[in-house]
Amino acid sequence: MHTFKNIIQYFRQCNILLHSIFLILCSGTATTLFSAWNRIGLAGVDVTAITTGVDIFHQQQKAIFAGTEIGEIFSIFGEYDSIKRYPNPNLGASDKPVGAVRALFVSNNGVETFAGTDSGLYGQSMMFSSLPAWKKIAQFASEPVIAIANRDTTYCIATATELYRAKSPFGTWTACSVSKWLPEPSRLPHFTSLITWWNAPFLAGSYIPAGTDGFGGVLTGSSNAHSWTNSTCIINQCVDSNVFSLTSDYSGKLYAGTSRGIFCASDFDTGQWFPLSPQLNAAPVHHICVTFDSSINAREIFASTDSGIYILSPRLNPNKWVNTTSLKSYGIVSLNPGNSKAVYAGTRTGLWKYMPDSGTNVRRKTPHPVFPQKVMAVRYTIDGRRFFPGGNCNNRTGVLINVQYDERGIHRTSTINLKK
Repeated sequence: MHTFKNIIQYFRQCNILLHSIFLILCSGTATTLFSAWNRIGLAGVDVTAITTGVDIFHQQQKAIFAGTEIGEIFSIFGEYDSIKRYPNPNLGASDKPVGAVRALFVSNNGVETFAGTDSGLYGQSMMFSSLPAWKKIAQFASEPVIAIANRDTTYCIATATELYRAKSPFGTWTACSVSKWLPEPSRLPHFTSLITWWNAPFLAGSYIPAGTDGFGGVLTGSSNAHSWTNSTCIINQCVDSNVFSLTSDYSGKLYAGTSRGIFCASDFDTGQWFPLSPQLNAAPVHHICVTFDSSINAREIFASTDSGIYILSPRLNPNKWVNTTSLKSYGIVSLNPGNSKAVYAGTRTGLWKYMPDSGTNVRRKTPHPVFPQKVMAVRYTIDGRRFFPGGNCNNRTGVLINVQYDERGIHRTSTINLKK
């Protein structure tokens, strides 16, 4: 007579056998492997924007920020992926940006956060204690803000048909008038992405709407975003397709998700565009996330398409893209580029996390990559709209922010209202 333990073991063996047969039978440019993604929260909510950064309010050096279709913004952090309303769990129902959140940007120190929505640009900052949790700071010809980037002292945003620049997000925004740098100014593209890169201060991807001849491409902006260059072609090698996403990896390589797959570039000075091999034929590629798995000393590339999220990984199949889920994503980010488990996707059915199956997909625990062993202290003082790092706080007004952190993340945060 079979014991209960024997029966369970039998079914486990059958499951492993069927899983192996399934992988062997799959062929073509992409195989299919479901059950790697698990929903961790926000069920039934459209998560329309996602990014990573410092959550100073919840004392987290690494957190996921998720924006929704109804303007709410959440922070996700910790070993068990705690989900909290941002910046304050006790915010009122109306204390949020208006419209669907299309873009999120968190400053390096976590003091400022910005949200691009269908109705404009919203910001919140610990620098201004008199501000509401979210304040509308700019509107751009009734166009949604779809991307936000910062390089040194210049901020840049992309709306559907224009790029804007400013020295401070709370200041005056000026149109970059990018049409004069386009090869055919009469065919105005729709922007899809905006990032900074080591070889170019700003990069903007675009597409040409259906029914119009031609295609979008890539524009390169100067350090102050005053001038832009068409970088769709580099040394006679062209992307020649609509560009829906841009990202770079840990080594500085640039990836462009296009209507013809994924293209890469190492630099714009001596390098050129080249198609990724093996190529992902499930185009268009809307989002790309690249991680590095130190346990196998190799990169893993996640790509979001109309038919689901694919992964190219030596652990699964070094020569084929594997379809991990049929979910359609608004964005994919990695909380820790050295750990492919910490990959999150915002979808129409909530927030999902990539959690590989056991066995062939086991990852070893990786160390925290950024902080020194000793506890470091950072002091910020704020006087009106000016930001003073360190130094004497005498005769200052506003808010004093003390941040201490170690190799595990933020250790302690305190704020003090300075006397007027």
